[in-house]
Amino acid sequence: MSARVPGPATTAGALALAYAVVCCLYIWASDELVSRAARDVEQLERWQLAKGLGFVLATSGVLFVLSYLLLRNLVRQEAELRDSRSALLASERRAIAGIFAASVAHDINNILTVLQVEMDRRPASGDAASARVSHAMADLRLLARQLMAAGREGMPGRLESCDVVGVVRTTLDFVRKHRSVRHTTTVLEAECPVPMTINAAMVEHMTMNLVLNAAEATGGAGRVLVRVARADGGARIEVHDDGPGIPADDAARIFDPFYTSKPDGSGLGLLSVKSCAEAHRGTVQVDRSPLGGARFTVTLPAPEHAGAVS
Repeated sequence: MSARVPGPATTAGALALAYAVVCCLYIWASDELVSRAARDVEQLERWQLAKGLGFVLATSGVLFVLSYLLLRNLVRQEAELRDSRSALLASERRAIAGIFAASVAHDINNILTVLQVEMDRRPASGDAASARVSHAMADLRLLARQLMAAGREGMPGRLESCDVVGVVRTTLDFVRKHRSVRHTTTVLEAECPVPMTINAAMVEHMTMNLVLNAAEATGGAGRVLVRVARADGGARIEVHDDGPGIPADDAARIFDPFYTSKPDGSGLGLLSVKSCAEAHRGTVQVDRSPLGGARFTVTLPAPEHAGAVS
C-alpha cells in the first residue's frame, strides 16, 4: 500500500508549529543574552529594539524566499498539468479515431462476408458484371485492411513487458498533483508485482481518467481507492470512490462516445478507458463500490488468452 500523502491542514499545522518553536527559542535565548550583556536599561532597550527589528527582517526574507519557491513550483506544476491534459485529450482523440476506424473496417468485412455468400450461391456465369463485382469486393477488402491498420496506428504507445502495479503507481503519484485530486485521500492497494505485456501508455491514460473521474465524483475531497491484482494470469484494476455513485439510467450510456453528465465534459474519458480495455482484449465494468460510490473494474487478460493486442 502506498503511503498516504499529508493533507494541506496537516502540512500547514506542522509548519506553524515549527515556526512557533523557533520563535520561542529565539526570544528566550536572545533575551537571556541581551539581559546579561547590557550594562544599563537604556542599552537593554536599544538592543531589544534592534533584536526585534532584526527578527522581523530575517523572517520576512525567509518568508519571501519560501513563498517565491512555492509559487514558482505551483506555476510549473500547473503548466505541466495543462500540457499533460492537452496530450491526454489528443491521445484520447487518436484512440477514438482508431476505434471508429476499426469498427468501420469490421462492419465492411461483415458486409463483404454476406455479399460473398450470396455470390457463391449464384451459378458462375463468367460475365463481365460478375468480374467487376468480384474486383470491387477485393478492393473493399483491401480498403478494410488499410482502415484497420490506420486505426491501430492511431493508438498511442506500444506493447512492452512491464509491471502493471508500477505503471499504476507512477500514474497515481502524478495525478495526485491535479487540482481535482490533491485534496482527496488516494490509496493504492496492490499485489506487487503484476508483470505482463501491455500498452503502458494506454494503461496510464486509462488509470488517470478513472482516478480523475473518481475524485471529481467525490467533490474533490473524498476517498479514492485503487486496487491492482492478478487475475487468471492477467491483471485486474479497480478504482473505487465514496461519491454518490452512478445512476442506473446513466450506467448503460457512460461509455458511449461524447456522452457526459458534466457541463464542461468532453465525453471522451470513459470511452478512452473502454478503448484501452478492448485494445487489450479486456473488459471494463461499473457497479457499486463498498465505499458507497462507483467501482470501475478493468480486466486485462494475459496475452496468451487475449490474442495479439491491437
